[in-house]
Amino acid sequence: MELEQYTDKAKETMVEAMESARALDHQTITTAHVMKAILLNNKKRFRKLIELVGGNYYWVIQETDKILISLPRVEGYKNLFIDAELSESIKSAEIYTQKLGDKFIGLEALFLGIVLGKSEISKKLVNKMKKINYQQVYEEDLDSGIKSSLEMSDRFFELSHQQRMLIEDLVDIG
Repeated sequence: MELEQYTDKAKETMVEAMESARALDHQTITTAHVMKAILLNNKKRFRKLIELVGGNYYWVIQETDKILISLPRVEGYKNLFIDAELSESIKSAEIYTQKLGDKFIGLEALFLGIVLGKSEISKKLVNKMKKINYQQVYEEDLDSGIKSSLEMSDRFFELSHQQRMLIEDLVDIG
C-alpha cells in the first residue's frame, strides 16, 4: 500500500487502521479497521452522510466493532497484511478518485470503496440503508447548510449525473 497516493487525512486514517489492527492482535488490516478509523476521526462529516442515506451512524460503529471482535487474534506476528476485500475496496477508491477528478485518494473515495464493495460491513450497510435518492440527498444537504462545512475536495454530493448512475448501479449489484 503506497500512502503517497492518499490525502493527508486518508493517510492518517490508514495509519490509525493499521495501529488498531496491531493493538487488537490482528494479522490483517480489513475494511472494518479502515471503516472504524474513518468514522471515529470524521464523526460529524460521515455521521451526517450515513444519516442522509437512511443509515444510523451508531449502528454502523456497533456492527464494525462486532466484525473486529470476531476476527482471529494472532500473537507474535510482525507484519500486517491487507485482506482481499480491503484490497478490492482500495482499487475501487482509486477508480472513484479518478471519476471525481482528484489526484489523491481521499476519505470519501475510501468510504465509497468500502461501502459499495463486497466486504461483510458493506453488505450489512447496503442491506440496512434505504435506496439512495441522490437528488433528494443533495437538496437536503443544501437546505441544511452541510455542504458549506465540507472541504473543497469533498465533492461526494457534487457528482455528475453519470457518476451518480454508476454508483446507483453498483449499489444495485452489491
